[in-house]
Amino acid sequence: MVFLYDCLDASVALGYTFQREEDRRTRTETGSLEHSAKHRRCSNSIDQIATHMADVVTNFQPYNQADLICGAPAQQGKAFHLPAELAVMIAVRVKLPDITADFSFAEDKPSLKDLKVDEKWDALAGVEFLTQDNTVTLQGKSIILVDDKYQSGITLQFVASRLLEKGASKVFGLCAVKTWRDDDNTS
Repeated sequence: MVFLYDCLDASVALGYTFQREEDRRTRTETGSLEHSAKHRRCSNSIDQIATHMADVVTNFQPYNQADLICGAPAQQGKAFHLPAELAVMIAVRVKLPDITADFSFAEDKPSLKDLKVDEKWDALAGVEFLTQDNTVTLQGKSIILVDDKYQSGITLQFVASRLLEKGASKVFGLCAVKTWRDDDNTS
C-alpha cells in the first residue's frame, strides 16, 4: 500500500502505477490491473482490484469504521466509469451502502488529465456538483471515496470537500494506483 499525503482523513493506494527496471519503467502488477480494467474493461482485472480494495476496507483502520462507499463521480452520460464499478463491488463485499449514483458532475466537466495541477481545482469548481437524490443524508457519516488513479489528488480532494459540505464527518480516499509524481502536469 502507498500512504498518500493530502487533506482527507486518510488516503491510500494499492500500489504504484510503474516501477523502474534498469533503464525503463514497467507497470507494476497493480498498475497492469488498473490499466486493463480502465482501458480494456477487463472484468477479471476489475474484480481483482475490487477484492484488494475490499480487503483494505475490512482490515485497515479507519476504513473498517466507515459508513458509506462512494466512487468518484463521473461526468453525466459517461458509459463506463471504473471508480463507480469498483465502488459497487466493494460495497457488496463489505456490506456498506454505495452512494455513487447519488452524486455526479454536470455534463460540462472537462477532462483533467491534460490540465496543469494548478488549473485542475478551478476546472472542477466551475462545474456543478449534482446531488441526484435529496434524501441522501451524509450528516455525521464517514465515507470511503474510491478512485482508480491518484495523480495530484485534486479530484479526490475536491469531491471530498463537497461531501464534507453536505454533512459528511470524514472522508477516506482509496485508489487503485498512485502515479510516481504529483506534478505530472506542471509544464
